[in-house]
Amino acid sequence: IEILNDIGECIIKPTLDSSSGDSVHLFNFKEGIDFNSGKTVAEIFEGYNQDFIVQERIIPSSKMSELYPHSVNTLRIITYLIDDHVDHAPVTLSMGRAGNHVDNIQAGGVSVAVSDEGELSREGYTHFQEVYHYHPDTGTVFEDLKLSKVPEVIRAAKEMHEKTPHMRIISWDFTIDSNEEIVLLEINLFGQSVWFPQMVSGKPIFGDNTEKMMRLSK
Repeated sequence: IEILNDIGECIIKPTLDSSSGDSVHLFNFKEGIDFNSGKTVAEIFEGYNQDFIVQERIIPSSKMSELYPHSVNTLRIITYLIDDHVDHAPVTLSMGRAGNHVDNIQAGGVSVAVSDEGELSREGYTHFQEVYHYHPDTGTVFEDLKLSKVPEVIRAAKEMHEKTPHMRIISWDFTIDSNEEIVLLEINLFGQSVWFPQMVSGKPIFGDNTEKMMRLSK
């Protein structure tokens, strides 16, 4: 509590059993009070009870901010073990909208497919299958944008999965920060929402490996 008294902006979120941006909040502490809610640090801690973490606020890269500046905007990389190597599903980028600080599609965000080279697809989708060719808040056209570091992000996810082979499938959430550094935000080990990468990309989650993965899952 003492450390956070004058920390300024930070993120507090649950570390277990959370999804879709649930209970992920941006706080701004000055003299022990959150500028946004008027609550003390102690009162906010009581609301989370246990199994939560405090993190610095990440400032996204200029390209990420151009799309939408009020959330981090995350790349979802789903990796899975097949035969003797790690493969990955279609990559998606999720963005917040309407002033929201979380970017999850289930929380009202917009998601768009991203090629392995970082090129954004023509169309983005919401949870309600609304279709956009540009971000509804900023007007940034998806098809005109290419994100840096996406090949490196994919490689990082695969290398980390090789170190955790006891997990057959992992969903990784990454972003690129204002220093063009790759940041791993979190990993998801179950309930991984494979429906939205398929909906957004129009491709099966396991691609050419679909038949083999179906046999393995029996």
